[in-house]
Formats: sequence, structure tokens, C-alpha cells
Amino acid sequence: MVDEGIEPIVIEERFDDAYGLRKLAGERLDAVYSNRDRGRMILNVEKIDSKVRYAGQHQGIFYYSGFPKTFPDQSLLDRFEIAWKDPYQSGLAKEIIESYGLEPATMD
Repeated sequence: MVDEGIEPIVIEERFDDAYGLRKLAGERLDAVYSNRDRGRMILNVEKIDSKVRYAGQHQGIFYYSGFPKTFPDQSLLDRFEIAWKDPYQSGLAKEIIESYGLEPATMD
């Protein structure tokens, strides 16, 4: 950035999204990189949602479930997979997730 004549940005790494979002709302930071839904929840809880705007998506989020390769009961794993997929295929998961103001992950 210095070579390009652009004022360098300061990157702070924190384990507490709320801290960064409070600093952003107080105009002590220029940007915060956070999970969108978590950020929205924090902004709402902290009552600072009117002071911060969502800028855009970096990449999609995927969720995975995993079990050890040595898990002894394959039939249980098969039942878990069916129970996990059924609410997505029926649309029930989408309905529940969206009722909380969240965006459901895709089933890829």
C-alpha cells in the first residue's frame, strides 16, 4: 500500500467480534471482517445496528458434520445422514432458519 501511495490500513486480530463492531460503530475502525449473521446479531444486541452497514459477501459458508473413521455403528451414521437431509429437502430447515433472520446453507 505504501508503494502505491495509499495510506496503509491497520489490521487488528481479535477473538471477540462484538469488540470490533463496537469500535466500528464508534468510528474507531474503518471495517470489520465477520460472519454476516453473527455480526447482525451482535449489532442488534448491542443496539448499534443503525451505525454500521453490511458491505458484502466474501465467500459462501459451508457446514460439515464429521465422525471418526473408526465410528463403530454405520447404521447410526446412515440414519443421521437421512435425518440431516430430510428437513432441507422438505423445506422445513429453510423455514426454521429464515424465521431467525438467517440464510440457510446449501446442501451440496
